[in-house]
Amino acid sequence: GDAGTAEVPAEGVLQPGTYDSFPLERVDLSDETYATREDKITEENTQDLAQVLQEAGQINPIEVLQRPDGRFVIVDGFRRTFTLREVLGRKKGKVTVLPQSLTAEEAFDRAVAENGGRLDNSVADRVRILGKYVNERELSLRKAAVKMGISPSQASILNRLLTQPVALAAARKHGLGLDKAGRLAAAMEQEQ
Repeated sequence: GDAGTAEVPAEGVLQPGTYDSFPLERVDLSDETYATREDKITEENTQDLAQVLQEAGQINPIEVLQRPDGRFVIVDGFRRTFTLREVLGRKKGKVTVLPQSLTAEEAFDRAVAENGGRLDNSVADRVRILGKYVNERELSLRKAAVKMGISPSQASILNRLLTQPVALAAARKHGLGLDKAGRLAAAMEQEQ
C-alpha cells in the first residue's frame, strides 16, 4: 500500500509503502549490511548531491527494511540519507519501507540492481559486490555476473582481483579501470 502522507508511528511494525515525511533519525546510517560502495560518505563528497537536493528536492525515496529492534536499515540511499540528515540538517525525508517478507538476499540483490551498475562505482566497489555474491552467497561467477549486470569476462577479472588483495589495493590507489586492474592482477599472478 502507499502510505503517502500517513503519520509514521513511533513504534511497531510499519506497513510497506512510501512515506513522504519519515523521521530520518530512525534510519541507521551505521548499518552497512546492504552497502554496495566502500568509499566513506563525507560532507565533502556529497556537496553536489546536497546542491541537487536543495534545488530540486528529494525525488527518489530512500529504501529501508525494518529491523527487529524497530530501527531501519538502508537498502538504497546511503548518500541521500547522509546528505539530507547530516549535511542539510533535515529531520524528515521521503522513505519507502520495503516488505518484511523480503529476504536479506533479495534486499542485497535490490541494492545491487539500484547501485551495482553505476558508472561511478570503482573497481573496488564491484569487487566488494562480487565477493558478497561468490563468498557469502556461494553463487557461481556466471550467476554473480548476471545479478551484477556484467559480462562473465568482467566477473572473471573482478574475481582475480578478489583473490589478489595487493593488486586490488594498487588499483584502488591509482584509480585504475577494470581492464588495467585486470592486467595488473594477471601480471602479479604470473610473478608468484
